[in-house]
Amino acid sequence: MDIKNTLKTSVATAALMAVAVPVAMTSQARAEIASGNDNKLTVSGHVNRAMVYNDNGNGSTLTHVDNNASQTRFRLVASGTINDNWTAGARIEMDPGSNGSQDASQSDSANDGNNYTHADNVGVRHADISFTHKTMGKFTLGHTSQASDGVADSAQLGAWVTVSVNSLGHGSGVNFFNDTNSVTESYTPGTFSIQGGRHEVVRYDSPTILSGLRIAASHGAEGNTDFAGYYGGTFGAFSVKAAMGYGNYSGSSADSHFGSGSMSIKHESGISLNGATAWRDKDQNDDDASMWWIAAGYDVAVYEMGTTSFAVGYGESNDEVAVDAQVDKFEIGVQQSIDSAGTILYAGWRTWDFAIENQGNGVNEDYDDIMSFVAGARVSF
Repeated sequence: MDIKNTLKTSVATAALMAVAVPVAMTSQARAEIASGNDNKLTVSGHVNRAMVYNDNGNGSTLTHVDNNASQTRFRLVASGTINDNWTAGARIEMDPGSNGSQDASQSDSANDGNNYTHADNVGVRHADISFTHKTMGKFTLGHTSQASDGVADSAQLGAWVTVSVNSLGHGSGVNFFNDTNSVTESYTPGTFSIQGGRHEVVRYDSPTILSGLRIAASHGAEGNTDFAGYYGGTFGAFSVKAAMGYGNYSGSSADSHFGSGSMSIKHESGISLNGATAWRDKDQNDDDASMWWIAAGYDVAVYEMGTTSFAVGYGESNDEVAVDAQVDKFEIGVQQSIDSAGTILYAGWRTWDFAIENQGNGVNEDYDDIMSFVAGARVSF
């Protein structure tokens, strides 16, 4: 027996085992996570960070934020086959709330940039289970979108992070300032997106019917009911998206009902026209809220890396619940996609105009405009 060769063989075998065993355990651990009970599990999400400059006429600030227009999030989505007709699914989606752009608000003092919230916490966006039939549609239970969540968002804008119907994103949390009497107002124009949100619901989504139409209905934990219709179709060189919804929240603390709708037409050249409108009525009094918004966009393949997009939008929001307040916004944005890296780069400029009318003493109050710039990046996985 050759002792030297035997020792060499033993050492090589031990080394191979030392490497192979951890690899096998790692592979097994991944297999158990991905398909422990034959269900498929996918992980996805994105991180969205930006720099924001805000000026309310009394002071300015420059800060770093998580952009609420598409906030950072991660999700786990599981799916499994019950039989030839039914599949089951589950979803958990969370968002880390680290210094969101809507928290970036100035205090009463000029040039005071210390009033920014750094709320390091995690919120639940979705936690639901679903059962889908090949021909009957999808049934969902849990914390997720109400049926009308999204009916105002039919826009086909490539630069959607900076130009959008909703009031999320840069400049939306800054205090308005009245230089006549040195008064600030922390009014948030939430009525730019009158539609459903996320709640504890039972929801039904129909399969696509009538060449592009899909209907949805949901019932919430507080008796909230939502109904919506979504449409998508192509007519020659034009693609059309539209949605309309109604919500009745009379049985909940929201105490209101609303209607909302939107429509977008996009030409194959990359030019799009987009619009949305909505109203809301508080049942406890005669105060109403309404909004309208229009936008135009252009998407073009300038670089091989991905689409370059431009957009401009304008909207008006009227809210009479607390005071007779009107907010106008004007926004411009540009966005560059980097397809190979799942990345978008964006920049935008937005102004907010705020006025309170019909005060008890008959005095109208005008506030200085808020000007906001944003530049950031979103990386998806």
